[in-house]
Amino acid sequence: LGAPAGNIDHLELLRMACTARDRYVVYRRARRFAAGGGIAICERYPLPQGWALAGPSEMQGRALGAQSPFAARIRAWERRCYERMATPDVLFLLRLDPETAVSRKPSEPAEYVRERARKTAETDWSRSGARIIDAAQPLSQVVATLKSELWSTL
Repeated sequence: LGAPAGNIDHLELLRMACTARDRYVVYRRARRFAAGGGIAICERYPLPQGWALAGPSEMQGRALGAQSPFAARIRAWERRCYERMATPDVLFLLRLDPETAVSRKPSEPAEYVRERARKTAETDWSRSGARIIDAAQPLSQVVATLKSELWSTL
């Protein structure tokens, strides 16, 4: 006796909207910290180019079965949460081939990790201003490259 598929999709949409709200709250906290002179380092920052990875549910292909006036209002609110987030001052993108990504994340589902790496590689980041880092290097080299890029920015 499961719930109708539309109800499940509506619940998934609400979960995604709560994620958007949580990301916006963290974004505002990080922005205030940075405005006060701090350096905020954020993972999976939701940029329009990467919304398929971290962004509105529609862009991620999630909860698409939720079709109602209520769902339309929730989607619009969710999208506004993401649209209100300004572009970061500096963006580093760690690029890694899918199979290496899977080998480095053994505690996460392999297909999930593989898909994220694939989407990252297929996304056109050219207008994002991202500094692309080859994350296939040994970890110590990745960290050294990130430090060097960050310090050259400051």
